[in-house]
Amino acid sequence: MEQRIAEHRKALAQREDAAALALAQEFATIADTVEAELAKLTAAISTASDAATPTWLYRQALYKKLMLGARAAYLEYGRQAARTIEGGYAAALDYGLRDAGELLTLAGLDPKPLGKRAKDGLLVGMRRRLRKLALPTSLVQLATKAISGGLIKAVKARAADSPIEPAGLVKKIREGLGSILVNVMRAQRTESTTAYRSVVGAQLAATAQVVGWQWAAELDKRPAPCAVCVAMHGQVFAADAPFGAHPGCRCLAIPVIEGVGPAIPARRRCVAG
Repeated sequence: MEQRIAEHRKALAQREDAAALALAQEFATIADTVEAELAKLTAAISTASDAATPTWLYRQALYKKLMLGARAAYLEYGRQAARTIEGGYAAALDYGLRDAGELLTLAGLDPKPLGKRAKDGLLVGMRRRLRKLALPTSLVQLATKAISGGLIKAVKARAADSPIEPAGLVKKIREGLGSILVNVMRAQRTESTTAYRSVVGAQLAATAQVVGWQWAAELDKRPAPCAVCVAMHGQVFAADAPFGAHPGCRCLAIPVIEGVGPAIPARRRCVAG
């Protein structure tokens, strides 16, 4: 069973990486366009002498063009990211059902397939989670804060006779915009894994001989899992208890079979997630 779980982890990571690569490539294309407009504006700031103030900045056509373009670009990127994540839900549920079935079969059980209603209910729940993330709106807010905040700080420093180096300013703002990609990657990985774990948990709970599930952290992963996940490793939960993981968590659930006992030596038994 341990080997099969390791195979499941690897396949899950490969699917996540493939989706993440596509999102990263699109992000890079948008970033190049935004940075080209940003470079023009920072060059104008550096030559504006003492006239460069926040009020002066707001009146610049280049600033208005930059901000409007960035808002539109990252709004669409957020929508695309949400579509990519939502598109992966059904696949994650299918893979989760298959993997749960394999684990239960290895344990000598004959798992009863989940009904369509149960699977559809999980899909609805995942879509509801995605709507709460509000990726399009949150990404626009991050972009606005990174660009406008960086520029205002620069013109205030310019007014105080501190020279502005355009390439340096662009680099700082680029680092701020990087938080957009970090947020998207975290959401993509978290949502994919959550969908996978949700259907695995549902399949385990629907199998009569399964009396619980056990938290399995990837202890040999480098970098190692967080301290919370390491502490949870091996703990046993009721079969219908939800998997209360943190964003980005890649821990999985192992079935605990009646009369067999947990696969990982557990320190204590928990009754809730």
